[in-house]
Amino acid sequence: MVDAVVSDHSPATAELKHRGGGDLQQAWGGVSGLQVGFTAVAHEARRRGIGIEAVSRWMARGTADLVGLRHKGRIAVGADADLVVHDPTVPTVVDAARLAHRNPLTAYDGQAYDGRVLRTVVRGRVIAPRRARPLLGPDAGAGGGVTGQVHPPPRLLMGPGPITADPRVLRAMSAPLVGQFDPFMTATMNEVMALYRGVFDTANEQTFLVDGTSRAGIEAALVSLLEPGDRVLVPVFGRFGHLLAEIGYRCGAEVHTIEVPWGRGVRPGAGRGGGPLGAAEGARGGARRHLDHDVPTARRHRGRLP
Repeated sequence: MVDAVVSDHSPATAELKHRGGGDLQQAWGGVSGLQVGFTAVAHEARRRGIGIEAVSRWMARGTADLVGLRHKGRIAVGADADLVVHDPTVPTVVDAARLAHRNPLTAYDGQAYDGRVLRTVVRGRVIAPRRARPLLGPDAGAGGGVTGQVHPPPRLLMGPGPITADPRVLRAMSAPLVGQFDPFMTATMNEVMALYRGVFDTANEQTFLVDGTSRAGIEAALVSLLEPGDRVLVPVFGRFGHLLAEIGYRCGAEVHTIEVPWGRGVRPGAGRGGGPLGAAEGARGGARRHLDHDVPTARRHRGRLP
């Protein structure tokens, strides 16, 4: 007759476990069994034809009753909401290095089990999973990993890539979705377009932003500025210079380039006379980039190039 199955959860470092050079009288006793215990016991019980009800009784109510904790170990009015969500169809391979124990040592390392604890609730509060990775080892089959909510750490981003979003933007992004024909959607879209017309100083009724990469922005700018037959001067001293020239060619422009070794700048006056700059006299546009991997800028000149 089994009344309770418990774990003393006695964590220890590897040094303490190996103390005495294999002498069990000197080595630290006990193992960290709390995280793996339910999965291991449920697996072995199922192999012996014992149901999950008995396992729950051994490891919850039986344990609580043994020490007189009547508000623990049971689902009842007035009892603490201590619960686990266990899926017997999701396989688990225990990986000691990925355990949440402070000292991730376990005798179950590498052991495969049928079943996995998907969620742990203590007094009504979800305490696991708290990290976006499997709680018990790597994925071991069709069940996949157990992941929690994503909680990126706060960062102040001030580089050329992503930047820190205004809290108002984050709140708007977390608001419920509405359909594209919803009256709220159309009213909001009209308001946004009106605001954009002021930002871009345009009377175009259909003014809106299109998300895209830096290359998408470069191409959109050049395609909007260039017309077939326009003469364009492009300094090429890196990858983006070639990109600007290629886009110019595809727009049907007459592209003239000034090429220098990558990583070196174009000196003022380079290509004058009979070179590319001379050939581009009277050009309507010029495209340049500031740095090797910075966002290029396009500029339409009203007069002649100097």
